[in-house]
Order: sequence, then structure tokens, then C-alpha cells
Amino acid sequence: VTGSRMYALEYTYCLFYHNTVVLDNPASTSGTTAGFYGYGAGTEVRNNILDIRRAGSGTKYCVYFSSTATAASNNNNLYMAAPAGTNYIGWYVSGFSTLTAWQGANSGSWDQQSTNVDPLYVNPTGGNYKPTAVALDNIGTPLGVLDDILNLSRSLTTPDAGAYEFAVSPYDVGAEALITP
Repeated sequence: VTGSRMYALEYTYCLFYHNTVVLDNPASTSGTTAGFYGYGAGTEVRNNILDIRRAGSGTKYCVYFSSTATAASNNNNLYMAAPAGTNYIGWYVSGFSTLTAWQGANSGSWDQQSTNVDPLYVNPTGGNYKPTAVALDNIGTPLGVLDDILNLSRSLTTPDAGAYEFAVSPYDVGAEALITP
């Protein structure tokens, strides 16, 4: 999904698994932006990439939970790289600007195994949002989603977060800065 957000508004027991949400439109310069916004009871937000890079003075959130009703949020990549505005990794009662601070929200019940890493997409301008970042390889947890967006099999033990299942060569560790999208 690009240019929008996922909502779980007054819905209960919704499962948001393996999505890639990139909000990077430089022409979006005001208003509130959220990669995921929800408050439905039993909602789960797991194995997602929520990436906010859009410009402007608006307030931005990777995740926004207006209550503790969100049952689970974990194994996500919550990446905030917006150049302006008020930017938060998460919201619950107040805004949390770092992943570490967000992990302490709600008595530490959300995103303990999540990351905050630039996904280094293959070609975002061409619409290819497949990550290449070594630090994102295998960060997911098995949830019963067996195929990715290209209908390729996901790992049954260490799936990748986001829409794509991908592999990174162990020889590429530390070479992420050399990859050009």
C-alpha cells in the first residue's frame, strides 16, 4: 500500500499481517499520517513494514493505538524518516519518538521484537518495495501466511516482515550502504 494508511476503526479481531505500507509522497505536506491506525479489540499488527518518509509539517506515526484494545503488535519494522513535522514511531496516550521509548508504552506489551531499519527497497520509484536490508531478513514470526505478494513461499520458521519474502546473502552483511535502490 502506498499513499494511504491501514485502519482498524471500531473493528474487532482484525489481523494485519505481512503488509508493506510506504508513505513517501513529497507532495503530502500537511495533515496527520499514520502507517496503521486502530483501536479495535483483539486487533493484531504483526510482521509489517510501516515506513513513513513524506515531507511536510504534519504529524506522522508509524502506529497509532488509541486504546489498549490492540492485542498484539510485534515483529514489525517501524521506520520513521520524515524530514519535517512532528514524527513518532508510535502513539498511545502520548507520542513516542523512538522505538525504545515506544517499546516501553503500555507496560512494554508492544513491538518488543520490532526494528527501526531503512528497508533499502530494490526500486521504490519503479514500484518495487522488496527490501534488501540484512537487518530485516527473517525478523517475522510464523503466523500461517504461507505465500508473499508474488505468490512465493514464505519461510515456515523465520518469515520476513512485509509483503515480500526475500533472502540476503550472508556475504552482504555490512554492505547495505553499498546497495543503491
